[in-house]
Amino acid sequence: MAECTDCQKLANMFRYLFLTVACVLLACALPAVAATWKPLAKDANSVISVDTDSVVKDGNTRGVWARYDFFVPLHEQTGANTVNITAFHVVDCARQMAGIEREIHHALHAVNGESAPTPMTKVVRGSFNELVMKAVCTS
Repeated sequence: MAECTDCQKLANMFRYLFLTVACVLLACALPAVAATWKPLAKDANSVISVDTDSVVKDGNTRGVWARYDFFVPLHEQTGANTVNITAFHVVDCARQMAGIEREIHHALHAVNGESAPTPMTKVVRGSFNELVMKAVCTS
């Protein structure tokens, strides 16, 4: 009988450890609360910024949170009115390639969707990815 109680205690300890690790990983996946947004481009419809505090360097690769703020809500195919898109961009500075690891669409008071990751593609001259690459690869 005592062995079963010990087994249950051990199982509960592993469940607790698993949930703790899962919560920590989830918290790390979210954009930082104390962000420093640096505007990269602005036009009549939107402003595009990167969080300079979120830059992660790994050799020639950089990861950074970027944000698209729309002055007039963007009407999406789902029917949602998006005011902001926050995306985690991954940039290969040496190969001049970029992709998006995570993208979150925000309505006024709620998250209205997430997009699937996009593969790394060659950075096109004059594109937003070029602005991101210049911002994170030169630092």
